[in-house]
Amino acid sequence: MSKKKATVTLPTRPQPPTPEQIHEDVNHTLPDDVVFTFFETNTENETAGIMGDSYETEENSETPASTPGSTDDSNDAEPQQNVEELYQKAIQFLEVNNELKNAPKSLRAQCEQLEEMGRNLTEAIGQLKSQADQGL
Repeated sequence: MSKKKATVTLPTRPQPPTPEQIHEDVNHTLPDDVVFTFFETNTENETAGIMGDSYETEENSETPASTPGSTDDSNDAEPQQNVEELYQKAIQFLEVNNELKNAPKSLRAQCEQLEEMGRNLTEAIGQLKSQADQGL
């Protein structure tokens, strides 16, 4: 029973933009475009992240940025806690994943040890039986 692997044909890649197209795009961007403001520092001299000032506290900002679906009375610390919690879960997942990758090798070694111990135990039982038979 041989299985044929399905061949997948990928679509062709689009052509990269020409230098003229790149210059045109850069010339038509606004000064407040994210590509220019991503690495600017905020009022506390901290590097702004992907979310920019959406996590700024109200006391540090004259007009706090709001995220879609948020209300004015929302607590800005809560999203940061959620981000930290998700980060910790991701770290924990990666650690467990690495342990699972190493588990087969570890389990094989433990299995070999148990088999060796079983052989030694069987041999010791055989020796005890032979000594018991000789003593009678």
